[in-house]
Amino acid sequence: MNAERLEHLKKHIHLLDIDVENGLILNRKPYLRPKGYYLVGLKNKIFRVHEIIAVSGGLNILNKTVNHIDGNRLNNRISNLEAVSKEENFRHAFENDLLAKGSKIGISKLTEKQVIEIKRLLNETNLSTAKIGKMFNVSGNTISAIKHNRTWSHVGNKIINKETNYKKKLTETEVKKIKQLLSENTITQSEIAKMFGVTVPNISSIKNGKSWTHVN
Repeated sequence: MNAERLEHLKKHIHLLDIDVENGLILNRKPYLRPKGYYLVGLKNKIFRVHEIIAVSGGLNILNKTVNHIDGNRLNNRISNLEAVSKEENFRHAFENDLLAKGSKIGISKLTEKQVIEIKRLLNETNLSTAKIGKMFNVSGNTISAIKHNRTWSHVGNKIINKETNYKKKLTETEVKKIKQLLSENTITQSEIAKMFGVTVPNISSIKNGKSWTHVN
């Protein structure tokens, strides 16, 4: 935001009843532009709601752009906003497949329900980000951003870092217990995996006789 607009906003921002945490202007009715941003009027000037939230939340946006971290332009919570350069904003949009396309210009392509399912797949399977991306008609970069909690971090479970959390080697005693639990069929493979600090595919491999076949 340039200096003139920022000065105007700071001068009159006291007229607004702002819920910074939830990203809301309580005493104005914002309207939604086709590009996916909420706007409000303030003393003969129009401002994007996320810009107002950013300033009210203490972000320095002079000559900077306010970026939505999760890619959702309707999520104006202060925790979802950051002040970046135009170049950084464009790179974020490019890496997360958020550049304007067709009739859904400016609006995130994924729903929260889809993101929850994507996180489940990332946590419980060995599918590549590219394959998961094809399943949801988004790029592998979009899935990678979710995987590393750069976007949609407020939705669903955190992604487990498999490289650091799944280096544990099972013992024969543990495998016997796993096989017992599988035969009892009282808890899911995902729950068993969490109990023993391994992946679901590890448990599935044991169940299907692809590994630890010498242990009964």
